[in-house]
Amino acid sequence: RDQSVAIFKMAQNILDSKQILSAGPFLYSIIQEGTPNISFLSRHSTIKTLAYFLQQGHISNSRSRKSSDLPLVLVAPVDEKAGLSVVVGIPPFNDKTRKNFFGKAFVNTVKSTQTRYLIDYWDSSLIQIKTEDRSKFLDGLVSLLS
Repeated sequence: RDQSVAIFKMAQNILDSKQILSAGPFLYSIIQEGTPNISFLSRHSTIKTLAYFLQQGHISNSRSRKSSDLPLVLVAPVDEKAGLSVVVGIPPFNDKTRKNFFGKAFVNTVKSTQTRYLIDYWDSSLIQIKTEDRSKFLDGLVSLLS
C-alpha cells in the first residue's frame, strides 16, 4: 500500500510540474536525487510501473496527439551513495505489438558514448548508469534513435 501511494504521489508531482519532456524520438523524465520515497524505485518492477503510469498520465494531459506515438524513458537514482541511476524505456502507448527495442538501443548507446553502465536486470529495457553520465547517455540515445 505504501509503495502504491508513493508511486501515485511521485507520478502526480512529475505530471503537475510538467517534467516529462520531448527529446524528439522519445519522451523522457529525470527524477532528481533527494526525491521523497525514492527508495521504492530500487525494485525494477516498481520503476517500470511508475514509467507506464507516467506515460498514461502524460498522454491524458497532453495536447499533443504525437505523445501516444512516442516511447518513454525514465531515469531515477537507485543508489545515491554509489552515484547510480536506473534507466527504463517503455514502448509507445499506441504500439500494438508492445515490442520494446530499448534493450538493444541502450547497449548501442553505452558503447558509442562510453557511458559506465551495469546491466543487472533480466529485463533488457532496464539499465544502470553512473548518474554523472546521464546527460551523455540521453544525448547518445537521441542521436541513435533520430
